[in-house]
Amino acid sequence: MALTEEQQTALSQLRALFANWVVPFGSAKSSEERAAIPETGVPEDIIVRVETAQPSSIPNDIIPSTKLRNWESVPIFFYTLRTASQPPPPDAKVILHIHGGGSVSGHPAEERFIRLFSRMLRALSSGSKSAEQYVIAAPSYRLSTTPQNAFPGALQDLVSAYDYLITQGYKASNIVISGDSAGGNHALILTYLISKSPSRTLPSSVVTYAPVATHVYTSLSEHARAQSSVDIFPLSVYETSSKMYLGDSDLRLEDPLISGIHIPFNNTWPKTLILVGTGDQLIDTSRTLEQKINYANVSVELVEYDRVPHGWWTLPHIFPNENQDALHRMTKFVLGTA
Repeated sequence: MALTEEQQTALSQLRALFANWVVPFGSAKSSEERAAIPETGVPEDIIVRVETAQPSSIPNDIIPSTKLRNWESVPIFFYTLRTASQPPPPDAKVILHIHGGGSVSGHPAEERFIRLFSRMLRALSSGSKSAEQYVIAAPSYRLSTTPQNAFPGALQDLVSAYDYLITQGYKASNIVISGDSAGGNHALILTYLISKSPSRTLPSSVVTYAPVATHVYTSLSEHARAQSSVDIFPLSVYETSSKMYLGDSDLRLEDPLISGIHIPFNNTWPKTLILVGTGDQLIDTSRTLEQKINYANVSVELVEYDRVPHGWWTLPHIFPNENQDALHRMTKFVLGTA
C-alpha cells in the first residue's frame, strides 16, 4: 500500500533534517550525568526512577580481557505504570530495552523513548488477564563519542545491567531483552554473551525493532538499495557511527561480538520477534536473522510493514497503524499468547 501524501511529506522533512546530521564526537557524559531523571515529558500515569548498576563482577571469558574498557557504573531507568506496586515485586516481568542511536546518540529518558515505553507498558497492562506487573528497564550505556568509550564498552555496561536485574531478584525467565536499531544489535549480542556464560541464565525471549546487526553496508540487495529514496537516514550515517563504535578493535566484522547477524544460533536461543519496515535500507539484516534463527529450530517471527522506513517505532504520529499493530504483536509475544 502506498504511503499517504501526509506521510510522504513528513518523511521528506525528516530526510532533510538528517541529511546533514553530524555524528557527535569528542565528548561523553559521565554515568552520573546520564542518571538525571527528566523533569518534563513523563506522562501522568508513568513513574520513572533510576538505579545504578555497579560493574559486573561475574567473569565473561568470551570478550578477551585485553580488549576490555574500564568497567563503569551504569544508570538504569525503570519505567512502570503509576498503578503498579512501587517498587515492583521480584516476580514482575521485565523488558530490558536497549535504545538505538547508532551507539553514538540516544538516551533512555529522551522524549521519543519515554513515549515508546509508555505505550508499551499500557499495552502490556491492558493485554494481560492476570495481576502480573511489568517493568521496562532501560540502561544508559556509554556512547562511542570518544575513543575510550568504543567497543566493547557498551557491551560491558549491558552485561552489568543484566546482572543487576538478576541480583535484584528478577528472574531470567521473566526478562525480555529488547532493542531498536543499533540497540537491536546490542540485544542480540548481549543474549549471545549470556548464552556463552555458564554462570548466567538466558532470558525468556528477544524482541528487536529493525536491528542494525551488521557493520557492512556495501552488499545490499536490490530491494534494499531501492529504499534510499524512502528511508530517513543516509547510509553515511550508519558508516560513520559504525566506525566510531568499532574504534581500534581488530576483530573481524564477521565476529559475533561485533555483528549479531553472525551469531552461531542454536536451539537454546530464546524465541525471537523481529519488527521491520520494507522501506528500511537495512531490511536484509532482519530477513537474514529470521532465516538463521529459524534454521536453528527456534521460534522466530518476522513482521514486515509495507514501505515503512527505519525508526518508525518512534514515529506513531506518522505511522499510527503500524505502531499499534507492533504493540499488539509485542504484547502477545511477551505474554505468551501469540
